Amino acid sequence: MRFTTPIALAVAVSLLAPAASLGAVTIGSNLFAGERARMAGTFANVSSCFAGTPCTYAQIPPLPAADTAPDGLTSPIDGVITHWIVTGGSAGAVVKLRVLRPSGASTFTAVGTSPPYTTGAPLTPISLPIEKGDLLGVDNASNALLFAQTPQSSSYIWNPPLADGTNRIANATQAPLELLVQANVEPDADCDGLGDETQDPNTADGPCAPHPGGASPVGGPIARVAD
Repeated sequence: MRFTTPIALAVAVSLLAPAASLGAVTIGSNLFAGERARMAGTFANVSSCFAGTPCTYAQIPPLPAADTAPDGLTSPIDGVITHWIVTGGSAGAVVKLRVLRPSGASTFTAVGTSPPYTTGAPLTPISLPIEKGDLLGVDNASNALLFAQTPQSSSYIWNPPLADGTNRIANATQAPLELLVQANVEPDADCDGLGDETQDPNTADGPCAPHPGGASPVGGPIARVAD
């Protein structure tokens, strides 16, 4: 895994140490701002999403380079999210990861959602398809403290949440908020919905369409054989 939390935060939440990569990428926040907020007691929430009001949040690109995960805010590859984490100042908050696909200025389509995750709980694996250019979003209904106050950063807000299969412009933005979410994305060469590095014991048994003129499959979650 390549989660890039600071040492103190990594120890606190028992994240796995980095490992050799065969093409995995780490996207979202690098979570350093979360450690700064922890020490200063400056975690933040969104003023327009009061407790009990479900909302979807996402970071507005670009995030300052010093606060961005090694491979950017959006996924640079087609593949599968295999692990993710949200940090912040609210233990026990129920959140979901939502994959958002850009479709215009401040407009996104929600294309996939993780099972519920409770902040402060052990890190759990998922298998959530993602495509190049997709952005990480987070659903929460408790107005949890999931943000750091980071200069030159701002977050999108959807209220009500952006449900899977829907396409909407963000209702609002708020600054200076950095959404403290990070995900590990692995390639999916055989399009079976499993990350090639940590989840798939056989990366040649999936449903990818044959490559035109050859036997090698076309990788990525969008190159599938029709039913």
